[in-house]
Amino acid sequence: MLSVHNNHTSYDLHTISAHTHTHTGLADYHRRRNVRSFVECLSLVLNTNQKRQLLLPIRDSYIKPSDLVKFNQLVQDHGIATSLKRKKKEEEKAKSGSSGVRRLEVRRDSNGDWGFSIRGGSEHGIGVFVSWVEPTSGAHKSGLQVGDQILKANDVSFENISHCEAVKVPIFALLTLAVDSN
Repeated sequence: MLSVHNNHTSYDLHTISAHTHTHTGLADYHRRRNVRSFVECLSLVLNTNQKRQLLLPIRDSYIKPSDLVKFNQLVQDHGIATSLKRKKKEEEKAKSGSSGVRRLEVRRDSNGDWGFSIRGGSEHGIGVFVSWVEPTSGAHKSGLQVGDQILKANDVSFENISHCEAVKVPIFALLTLAVDSN
């Protein structure tokens, strides 16, 4: 059964049909980066307001940053975007001009993995962004989210850093990150 978690709630896709559709659509998305096909699958499965609450956790956990604009547009086109609207608290924070920069501490899991992947770098003319977060990892538990821009890792600035340099930043058991969610 596919489970999706956000900061406060765990949701399950209860039927075998819903699980199969979602798994097939997600596998196709990861294999061929077919955003349209995945959103069409989600529109079949997320057919109630309660199930649409899964959309934001699915987006944040599985959609690559480079696909976010297309994903957001397609879910609006398919009429399932109601859960993508910001919560009042987030809107107030954005209106007040509060910085989205957060300091996180991430620990390796028992296998020695960090539980997240990055994309981008100066060679692409962009910053370094989180492209994937393992739902049960220390990175997820610390609050790291897909789309977060890494500004610093263990006091090493990620401004104008290449992807190759970013993955070679020396880290041991604890990774301290400064990330921007905006």
